Amino acid sequence: MVTLVKVNEEYKEEALEFKKEFFDYNETVINGSALFDRLSFDDWMDLVKKNQNIETVSKDWAVSNVFFLMLDSKIIGITEIRHSLTTSFLQEYAGHIGYSIRHSYRKKRIWNKTFIFSYRLL
Repeated sequence: MVTLVKVNEEYKEEALEFKKEFFDYNETVINGSALFDRLSFDDWMDLVKKNQNIETVSKDWAVSNVFFLMLDSKIIGITEIRHSLTTSFLQEYAGHIGYSIRHSYRKKRIWNKTFIFSYRLL
């Protein structure tokens, strides 16, 4: 069964495996990951936590929550739900929902589930 799980330290190994698959396919950007593609796991978790609170979110971003899309115990996708569009970049390009699907799970209509789950959380 496919579910959304709020990102947390418990999934560190699975998250690193997820990230590695993107890089193995020469994909350097993981959309909807809140910069997971550019940061170490620990630094990324710090950023995700800061982005959840209006008092600590960066001025150039929006309050957001990041979730893993899980199939059993495997991360097959990631989504960031932005609760407001506070910058022109977010308004014009990124929007309220950003997401990526693991390469090995693409073309299986997984993105539909990701979007539907994410939309319900807005």
